[in-house]
Amino acid sequence: MNCCREAADSKKEESEKYLALLEKTADEALKFFRKRPDWRTGGHLAALAVACYSARLDKQAVELYTELIDYHKSRNRGRTDDHTLSSYYQNLAQCESRLGHLEKAVDAACGSIVCWGRNADYRRNAISNLASILRSAKDLNAYVAKLDEETEKTGLEKPVVRRALGEVYLSKGDLKNARAQYEAYLDLQPYDVQAQDALLQTLERLGDIPATIAQIHRAIIAMPEVIKYYQKLAALELKQENKDAAIRAATSAVDALPEESQSHQQLAQFFEQLKEYDEALNQWDQVDRIRSLEDTGLRMKGELLYRLERLEELKGVLDAYNKRFPGRSSSIKHRYEQLKQKKERATNATRT
Repeated sequence: MNCCREAADSKKEESEKYLALLEKTADEALKFFRKRPDWRTGGHLAALAVACYSARLDKQAVELYTELIDYHKSRNRGRTDDHTLSSYYQNLAQCESRLGHLEKAVDAACGSIVCWGRNADYRRNAISNLASILRSAKDLNAYVAKLDEETEKTGLEKPVVRRALGEVYLSKGDLKNARAQYEAYLDLQPYDVQAQDALLQTLERLGDIPATIAQIHRAIIAMPEVIKYYQKLAALELKQENKDAAIRAATSAVDALPEESQSHQQLAQFFEQLKEYDEALNQWDQVDRIRSLEDTGLRMKGELLYRLERLEELKGVLDAYNKRFPGRSSSIKHRYEQLKQKKERATNATRT
C-alpha cells in the first residue's frame, strides 16, 4: 500500500514539474516573440496560442487568444462569416471552461456562434461547443439562476444559450428544467423545428398531454407549412378521444397546404384509420391530381379499393392507370386479378 502511495506521489510530482517546465517555456517564448516587430503579423501570436491551448496551458492560452481575437477583429472589420475567428472563440471558451470560468466560457462560445461561417459543419461545431461547456459545468442550476437574474434586470435574453441549456438538461434527463429552457427559447425563436420537437418530446415524457397539445398549436401558428405537426395533433386528440378535434387538426393541414400532395396523403391515411373510406378515397384522388406524373395516388387508391373489395371501382382505377402509363406494369393489375378471382370463387361456391 505504501509503495502504491509513494508511486502516485512521485507521478504527481513529476507531472507538476513537467507542467511548471511547460509554463516556464511558454512564458519565455512569449517574452521573446513579443519583442519582434512581426509579433502579430508574422503568425507568432496565433502559433503560440494554439501551442498553449494544445498543451492545456489555459491561463496563457486565454491571454493569447484574447489578444489574437482583438487583433483579428481589427483586421477584418464588418465581417460576420469568419470561421477563423469562430475557431479562436471556441478554443478560448474551452480554456475558460477548464479554468472554471463558466460565464466567460459561455460568452466566448456565443462569440463563436455569432461569427460562424456558412458551412453547416462549422455551425454545428460552434453550437456543440457551447453545449459541451454547459454540460461540464459544476453547478449548472446556479448558472441558470444567475442568468435568470441578469435577464430580469436587463431585459436582454440569450436565446442560443437557452436552447443549449434545454439540450443539456434533456440529455441529463432533467425534464422540468429542459422544459423551462426550451419554452424560454421558443418564446423568442418559435421557428426552430428541432427545438419545437425537443420541447414536444420533453412534454410527452412528462406526461403533460394538454401542454403538448397547446405547444403543437403554437408550433402550427409559427410554422403552418410543417405538416407533421397536424398529424401529431390529430393523433393526440384521438388519444384523448376527441374525434371532432382530431378531424379538425387533420383537415387543417389541407387547408394550410391545399396544393401539397403530402397534406392530402396524410389526411387520406387519417381517414383510413377512422374507417371513413369514402373520404379517404377522395383524398387519394387529390394526391393523384397534384402528382399526376406519378402513380402514387392511383396505387394507394387501388390498394384501398382492393381491401374494401370494390371490384368495379378498382377496374376504373386500373383503366385510368393503363391510359396514363401504357405498357407499364403495376400492382393495381395484380390486385384487380386477385380480387376478381376471389369474387368468382365466391360466386361459384354459392351456386354449388
